[in-house]
Amino acid sequence: MTIFGVIVNFVLNYVLVFHFKIGLAGICLGTLGASAIVCGVGYLMLLMDINPVKIFNASRY
Repeated sequence: MTIFGVIVNFVLNYVLVFHFKIGLAGICLGTLGASAIVCGVGYLMLLMDINPVKIFNASRY
């Protein structure tokens, strides 16, 4: 989940700063957007009872 958040943050910051040329506000908006996406994905994982530990460490179970 952490790696996902870093990648989403990088992509949103890149798009808002370089593609739309928003500047410093683009960094703020990109970070806010990435936080919202990470929170939304985490909420959906809790709502659908998805356990990433069981998915990625299937050999232990």
